[in-house]
Amino acid sequence: MNPLADFLADPGRAPFAGAAPAVSWRQDDDADWQRTLAAAGAQALELARRGRSHGRIALLPAALGRAQWPRPSQARHLWERARPMRLADALGDGLRDWRNELHRALLRADDVSTPAGLGHWLGAALGGRGARFSPGPPLDRTDAERDIGRVAVRDGSHPVRTLWVKSARLSTFAGDTSLRLRFGFGAEGADDGSLDEPSHRAVAALARAACPEIALVEGARELWSLVESAAGAKLYPTGAIVYWNAPQGGARMHHDAFRPDDGTGQRGVLYTQLVGRTFWLTLSSADLGRRLVEFAELVLAGEMPWLRGELDGVDFEALAALGDDPRALADELGQPDQGRWGKLVDRGPEFTLFLVDSGHGVLLDAGDAILLPNHGLARTALHSVFCASGGRTLATSFGLRLAR
Repeated sequence: MNPLADFLADPGRAPFAGAAPAVSWRQDDDADWQRTLAAAGAQALELARRGRSHGRIALLPAALGRAQWPRPSQARHLWERARPMRLADALGDGLRDWRNELHRALLRADDVSTPAGLGHWLGAALGGRGARFSPGPPLDRTDAERDIGRVAVRDGSHPVRTLWVKSARLSTFAGDTSLRLRFGFGAEGADDGSLDEPSHRAVAALARAACPEIALVEGARELWSLVESAAGAKLYPTGAIVYWNAPQGGARMHHDAFRPDDGTGQRGVLYTQLVGRTFWLTLSSADLGRRLVEFAELVLAGEMPWLRGELDGVDFEALAALGDDPRALADELGQPDQGRWGKLVDRGPEFTLFLVDSGHGVLLDAGDAILLPNHGLARTALHSVFCASGGRTLATSFGLRLAR
């Protein structure tokens, strides 16, 4: 009898498509369970973000889980249900062939960490006279606390189009040096979900011109073939973001939907890990709703009694009752910060480790990708990210839009 095999085979657990399994690893676990994890070759990882511990997990070898890509028919099934997919080694030999470019991209974080540095780097990256894109004047910051700088970019092929590039911190936490570089057009926020395909394609061209590593990702033919097979449609990438997640960094649980129904707009997000590692909690809004109801029922049955006092304002009775109305719960989870339930979703470690043990945690190593489908605010993939390396990492993400 193997308690680990029995745990992983529990029908209540949802194995993550394409991922080796992860389970919680608490210090007060009984000795037999800890020996079982050690014998399986488990690797411990402490999850922490912005000074808050989310607990310790055990990363298990791929041989015990599902490291292979989902089949096209399975990928299509997962896409329709807005369930995320890990695509292991999606970039293949590209990491080795592009190691010099990736090293320079990793160091770019220092270049864009000041307003002046952002402008200087952008001018050098876009080239000189005759290039399609050229830097314009600095623009106002849209997030006064986190934005470092934002620069207008002139598009020589369409002089009236307003493009921009901005660098920003991921948080205001003093111990988090994470940064991101984002490409967009028009009014930030208001135009992010626009159906203006020519402008979205111009943003994609700008990102390719500025960041060589974009070509590494866009050139991964097997990866894009699987993406389009899953979506059942021709998609194009835009809205590129380059991430430098650092220890204590990452992202709180969120989604990337813009509309109640995104059938004609952004259909998903593709994230690729280029340097270092990140750990993700990610699941569909329907699955998150189901896990929240299960968790509320545990609390109401007397588990983790301290939570009711520490999460003042979270109505566990009302949450459990939403098990009879999954649509209403999905609508609530589509609100900013998951509406009434955000305080519980992002608390950690209790709910974080519950999600890990339920099969919704995944490690991304360099070269891996994760596909996050989206069908609108109430049917999308939500995700929360932790840095799993000792220093800055490098990654890219793209919005996947329907080619019209």
